[in-house]
Amino acid sequence: MAMEQSRTQPINHFTFLTNGRRVATLTVEQTAIKDVRNKLSAMFAVARGDNSVVLEWDTNPSDDLVAHVKKRVPYDRNGPPDASYGQDYASLWEPNEHGDNHGIAELPRELARYWPKHTVWDGFHLRWIKILGKGGFGYATLWEASFEDGTTKKVVIKIPNPGASGDIADELAWHEKYFGASHTVQALNLNHFVMHKRNSGATDGRPRISGPTFHAPTLNAMTLEYAEHGNLFDLLAKGSYLGAVYSNKMLWMLWECLVRGVASVSRQNSLMRENLEPGALFGVDQLLDYVEQGSDYWALELLDGAPDSHNVLFDLEEQNVLVGADERHRGNPILKLHDFGGSYCHDMLEQWKTWRFRHYLCARGPPKMNRRLPEQASKDWDDYDCLNSPSAANFWGPNLDRGSQVAGRYGTWSNIFLIGSLMESVIADRWITHPFTTVSYTNIEGDKAGQTYGHRLMRNDCSSVEPQLRDVVMRCQYEKPADRPTITQLVEECLKRRKKGFPEEEDEHTKQFWATFWKPPGEGDEAGYELGGAPGPAPAAAPAPAQAPGGSQTSRGDRGKGRAVDDLPIDYEKEPAPAKSAKEHVPGSSQGNWSRVKGLVASLARDGSDQKGQQEEQAGPSRPGNAAKDAAAHDSGDESDDSIILGRIGRRRMGQGPRPASKAARSGGPQGDGVRKSTSSRTQRRRQLRHRLQQQLGSASGAGKSLAMLNLSSRASRLQKSLDRERSSNAAAAAGSPASARTGQGGFAPMVRSDEGPERDRTAPARRGGRSA
Repeated sequence: MAMEQSRTQPINHFTFLTNGRRVATLTVEQTAIKDVRNKLSAMFAVARGDNSVVLEWDTNPSDDLVAHVKKRVPYDRNGPPDASYGQDYASLWEPNEHGDNHGIAELPRELARYWPKHTVWDGFHLRWIKILGKGGFGYATLWEASFEDGTTKKVVIKIPNPGASGDIADELAWHEKYFGASHTVQALNLNHFVMHKRNSGATDGRPRISGPTFHAPTLNAMTLEYAEHGNLFDLLAKGSYLGAVYSNKMLWMLWECLVRGVASVSRQNSLMRENLEPGALFGVDQLLDYVEQGSDYWALELLDGAPDSHNVLFDLEEQNVLVGADERHRGNPILKLHDFGGSYCHDMLEQWKTWRFRHYLCARGPPKMNRRLPEQASKDWDDYDCLNSPSAANFWGPNLDRGSQVAGRYGTWSNIFLIGSLMESVIADRWITHPFTTVSYTNIEGDKAGQTYGHRLMRNDCSSVEPQLRDVVMRCQYEKPADRPTITQLVEECLKRRKKGFPEEEDEHTKQFWATFWKPPGEGDEAGYELGGAPGPAPAAAPAPAQAPGGSQTSRGDRGKGRAVDDLPIDYEKEPAPAKSAKEHVPGSSQGNWSRVKGLVASLARDGSDQKGQQEEQAGPSRPGNAAKDAAAHDSGDESDDSIILGRIGRRRMGQGPRPASKAARSGGPQGDGVRKSTSSRTQRRRQLRHRLQQQLGSASGAGKSLAMLNLSSRASRLQKSLDRERSSNAAAAAGSPASARTGQGGFAPMVRSDEGPERDRTAPARRGGRSA
C-alpha cells in the first residue's frame, strides 16, 4: 500500500510516495534496478500528468531523483500537473540549422588527417561538400562522387570520431536487413556503381580513374544514400513557419511512406530470404507493385504470411525520417526511415529469448520524450516487484492474449504506434503535447473501440483532414497493442485510398506546391504563395470521428501559422492575478509589470499607426500600402470546412514568426516564442520598437522574451484597432449587452483542461472567422 513520505515534498502539486516494500539488504544489481525503476516511474508520472508517483523501497526521494524530475516537468510548477499544452514546430524553426542550406562547409581538423577534401579511388573521385550533422559516434558528411562516365552522385559518409571505440559494422548490418526497400535509407557500395558503368559500356572511350579500391567498412565508415530535403523535422518546422497547409493527397502520401517504411522493417528481410524470384530483387516494394497491378488477394496474403522480424525502432522520430525526392511519388517527397542499430534498435525475436526483467525495464527509457510508447509509459509497471526479479514471460512473444497487456510488450506494433504519433504531429502541427493520456474512441466502422492517445485529431481544427486518415492514425495509437491495426491492414487501407485517386488535385498542382515549399528561406517567404485557386465542392466523406468536447474552433487555415497577436486579451484592462495555474503561464515568457506594459503597448500602437500612415502616403498607384497588404493577407486565408483543402503556403510578413531555436531545443523542454530575425531595412523600425520594449521591461536582449509583448511590438500597426474593440466591448458589457459574453479573443496560455472539455489549445491564438495572416 502506498504511503506518503515524511520528507517535505520538493515539487508543488507532485507527491512522492513509497510502496513500503523492504528487503534486508539490497544487492548491487537490486540497487541499480531500483534506481532505474524509480527514475523512469517518476519521469512517466510527470508525462502522464499524474500528481504523485510510487517509489520502490525508497522512503524519501534522492536529490538526484528530484533533480531528474524537475528537469522534466513540462508545466508551470505552480499549476496542476495535468494542465494541457502543445508546442508547434514553428517555434523550433531555424533557417540556418534546418533545411537545404544546413551544414558546415569546413572540414574539421580532426577528420582532415584521414579524409582529405579530394581523394581518388578506383573508378571515381570523391570531393568534400559539407557536414550534415554530428552525433555521439561521429559525423554525417556529404560528398560528391564523380565517375569515369562523367556522371556524379552525392553520397553521405558516416565517419566516426578519431579514436572512437564504437564499431559502425552493427549499424551497417541493420541497413543490410532492409536492402532494396525504397522507404528505408540504403547503404551504398560505390564499387558496384563503378563496375556497373564499366560493364554497361558507359565508360568506353573515356580514361580510367586509377586508385585504391574504396571499402568503407575498412575505414570504419559507412556510405549511405543522400536525402536532399533533410529530415521530417526540417519539413514540419519549415511548413509550420510558412503556414503551409497540406492537402489530403499530400497527407495520404506521407502516411503511405511511413506505413511502407515500417512494413519494410517488419517484412523485407523475410521476403528476401524467401527468394521468390531467384536472381531478382523481390521485397515489399515489388510485392506491393503486384497489388497495384490487380493481384490484391495473393500478394497481401503473402505479405501477411511472411515472418515478422519484430525489429523495434525505439528512436523512430522526426529527425530519423529523411526526406528525399522520387519521380514515382508524383511530385510528393518520399520519406525514408533512418538511423538503425545502436542502443535503440532491438530485434525482439532474439531479445525475447534472452532478456530478463531488467532488460525490459531499461527499455522503458525513450530516446526522445515527445515520442514515447504506452509500452514504456504504462502505469502497470508500478505493480511489478522489481526487487524480486519478476518473470520475463510477462513480456515476451507475439501472442498478446497472454502476459502483460501493455507494459513491456515491445514488437512491430510499437513501430505502428510511433508512426501514428508522427502522423498526428504532421496533421496537428504539434512537436510535443502534454499530458500523455488517452480517451475512448470507436473507429469509423463501429467495430473497434479502445483507448487512444491520438485524440487531438478529434478537434475541429483537424476537421478538414479526411475522416478515414484521422481514423487510422488514431487506431494506430490505441493503448493496447492488440487493438492496433496490423501491417497488412495498414498497407491495404493505403492502397485502397490510392486507387480512389484525388481528382480534386492534379499531380502538377502537387509538384508546384513542393517546388515552392523547397525554395531557400527568403525566396518567396515574404510574398507568400497560394496554389489551386478556388476550391471545388467537397467529396462525399465518411462520418467524422466523434468530436472531443471543447475542441478548438480554429480552422485548418490557421493551423501551423507562426504565433501572432491578432486581438488583445478580453481582460487586457485588468491587472493579472499572480499565476496559480498552468493556463496563466507560458514557458519561456517573462512576467513584467502590467501597468507599465499597458502604457508601453498604447505607445507602440500610436507609433505603429503613425508609421502606417506614412507608408500609405508614400504608396504610389503600382505600390499598395500596408492596409491593402493586410487586407489581401486576410482574404487569402479565408476558407471553410466544406471546401476541398488544397496544398498552399500562407503569407508571411517580415518581423513575424518564431525566434531562432537553439540546437538543444528539440531534446529539451518547451521553448518560448519570439520574433523572426531579419536584416531587411523595412523592419528597422520594428527592431527599434522591440529593443525599446526589452529595455522598459528590464530584460536582457535575447533572454526571457515575452511571447505576447514581442509579437505586439512586431504588429504595432494593428494594436490600436484591438484596443478600440476592447473598449467597445467593455462599454457594451457595462450596459448589459450580449457582447460581454465574448471570450477567447486572443490571450496566451497553454492548453487547459476544463470541466466542459478535454482541452483548449492556446499555444497559437485563434483568429476570427478562420482567416490567416
